[in-house]
This record gives sequence, structure tokens and C-alpha cells, in this order.
Amino acid sequence: MHLQRVALILFLGQILLHTGEVASNATLRLESTNIVDFLISASLALGLSVVLAHFGARLWLALVLVGAGAAITMAAIVPEESVLYGSRLALRVSVATFLPGVLVLLSGSVPAGPRLWLIALVLLSGFLSRLAWFGIREFSGALAGGLGSSQAVGAMVLNAALLLVVGVWTLFALPRSPAASAKLTNTASGTGERRLGGENGSPTSVSTLKQKIIALVFVYFCLSFGTVAVSWFLVSAGKALPHSTTLVAQCATVVFLWAVSRHLWIVPAFSMACVILGLAVGASLAGSSSPLIVFIVVATVLASKALFWSAASGLGTGGVAAFSYTLLSVVIDFVAKYSFNRFRVGTDPGVYGSSAPVFLAAAAVAIWFLSDRARGAEQSMLGSDTDPFSIRPRPPREANALVVKDASALEVALRQWRQGRMGQK
Repeated sequence: MHLQRVALILFLGQILLHTGEVASNATLRLESTNIVDFLISASLALGLSVVLAHFGARLWLALVLVGAGAAITMAAIVPEESVLYGSRLALRVSVATFLPGVLVLLSGSVPAGPRLWLIALVLLSGFLSRLAWFGIREFSGALAGGLGSSQAVGAMVLNAALLLVVGVWTLFALPRSPAASAKLTNTASGTGERRLGGENGSPTSVSTLKQKIIALVFVYFCLSFGTVAVSWFLVSAGKALPHSTTLVAQCATVVFLWAVSRHLWIVPAFSMACVILGLAVGASLAGSSSPLIVFIVVATVLASKALFWSAASGLGTGGVAAFSYTLLSVVIDFVAKYSFNRFRVGTDPGVYGSSAPVFLAAAAVAIWFLSDRARGAEQSMLGSDTDPFSIRPRPPREANALVVKDASALEVALRQWRQGRMGQK
């Protein structure tokens, strides 16, 4: 599997999904929602993630993109109330299930090192959606005039067409696993399967899996609450960066994670990101107006989320893992933002700004508890020092002599061994 192709597909898919959501909200006024709509869409997303996990992440992502394109097309062409409600529901479910599908795909087919910066790239694409929507709307001006419709509706149709194209491309371009790629030799495929198997670890017991999920729920609630509090505090204090500077900070974060992904341990890096973010917020609360402080805040927000999802992807690719990914990204994220909005009403910005370092510190500590409990519970079963939450997991002791860096090194070693055997004969 070529990581460049995977990165391009996931990047385009996430941008087009968010662009379609922005377009529908701006053009057809679909942004109004209530708790009943959220419960319906969240329930559908949770159930659909469990079902699609049995068919593989490739088909999962393809159906999500094609379904979103069809929903946007119906909303643009048939603007009736019932059709608009169904399109809004289908689009929300598609957006909610895309990130869990990405995590299932990366957990089962991409090693942990590249997985980190790929997740960061997917998170970055959400910020670029509004810029992409502006470009699509301008590009579709001639198309909208030819159809005799508004420019915005023409842009929606163009966005839906791009979603359908990327969805079909996803179905045919992504292999099911490293062993399914036709461009890999048998040796390279086997090496990829063994590497992923060592990183994801052996199947865990039900009690250990529950402990992991509960710990991840607590960590993500604290992380989401803290990052939302940071964002609102910067806006209320007038310290928010311009969109161009924010884009530079996030792109720099993706490049940094790509450069250091092979040398990071997930849990310490996540804790360090939370601590740095808390200290930067504390400096802002103390009266510092340095743009560098705000730049660091924006960068570490993206880095901490990417590191968290990289750690959470250690749950694997099964139905329980897919349900957990959707639970975290949809339900827990909504609960954290809803709780903060209730807390923010009538509260001084300095108060909810001061709450951010507290929640971030709790997340930094809880992730260590998660790692320790997971290693302690699985130590007797794995019989090794493998840490499922690290980017560079330590291989089993009995397999140290067989570990190689890549498939080419293994092929060279086998060729030299065969030549040595023939020379002895």
C-alpha cells in the first residue's frame, strides 16, 4: 500500500465531507438541530459502524462517501421538507462515521508510525473545508449559470459529484490489507502483516477491553472539554490567530509529526502535548499576548488530538473497536462540548479558561493509567514487552533475532543465507 495514495484519498474524502456539510448548512439552512436529531443520528452512526466493520474499512469508507454525495445531490435537486430532513440525517451520519472508518483502515493496514501523521492530516482537512467550499463555489459559477440555478446549488452538485468520484476511487484503490496489495512481494506482505500484528497486540480479554474503553472515554472527554475551553478563551480574549496563521501552525504540526513519528512514544508524547498546551494557556491567562504562545496553542491542540486517536487505534479493527471509535468521536465529543456550553453561560472567560489546564492535566495523567493497566493485564498473555500504545513497540523477546527493518532487508538476508548454504555444499 502506498501511503501517499492513502493520504490523498483520506484527505480529499474528509475535505469533501466537511465541505458538503458546510454547503448544506449555508445554502439550505440545515444547521438547526435538537437533542432528538442528535440521538437519532448518533444511534444510526453507532449501529452502522458495527455493521460496516464486518465488511472492511475499504467498503466502509466508499459507502460513506457515496452516500454523502447522494444525500447532497437529493438536497440540492429536490428541496422538499422530508427530503431535506433525510439528506441532513444521512449527511450527519456520513460525517460521523468517516473518522471511525479511517481509524479501522489505518489500524489494520498502516504501521503505527505513519498512522500518526495520517490521522493529523485527516484532522487538518476539517479546517480546510471552508476554504475548499469557497473554491468549489467559485469554480461552479459557470455550471450554475448553465443549469439556470443558483451558484450555491451548482456548487453542491459539484461537491456531490466529487464525493462520488472519490468514493469509487476508494473502493478500487485501497487494498483490504498489506497482503492484498498486488504491488507487494509475498515476503513484503508477510512482513507487513507481522509488523501490524505485533503493534496491535494479541486479543485482549473482555475485562481488559472494557478498562481500555472506559479510560479512553475519560481521557477524550477531558481533552475535548479542555481544547474547546481553550478555543473559546482565545476568541473571547481577542487573541485568536488569523486563518492564514492558523493554517500555517496546523500544517507545521503535521510536518513535525511526520518527521518525528518514528521516534515518538505515543503516551509520553500525548502527555507532553497536554502539559505544553496547559502551560501556554496559563501564560495567556497571566496576560501574555505573544503571538508565539497562541501559535503553540494551535499547534498542540492538533498534535494532542492526533496523538490521542493514534493511541485509541490500538483497539484494533473489530466491531467493538469500531463502536468505540464512533462512541468517542460522536457521543463523547458532543457531551464534552455540550457540558462546556452549559458551563460557559454566565461564566467569566478567565474562569472557563482556567478550567482548561485542569482538564488537560487530567487527560495527561489518565492516559498513563491506561497504558499501565493495559500492559499489566496483558503481560502474562503476550509474554513480551509489547506496548500497544507506543509508536515503536518492543518486539517479543523470543523474536528479537528475527526482527528486521523492512522487507528489502529480509530479502537480502535470505539471499545471503542461501548463497552461504550453497557455498558450503
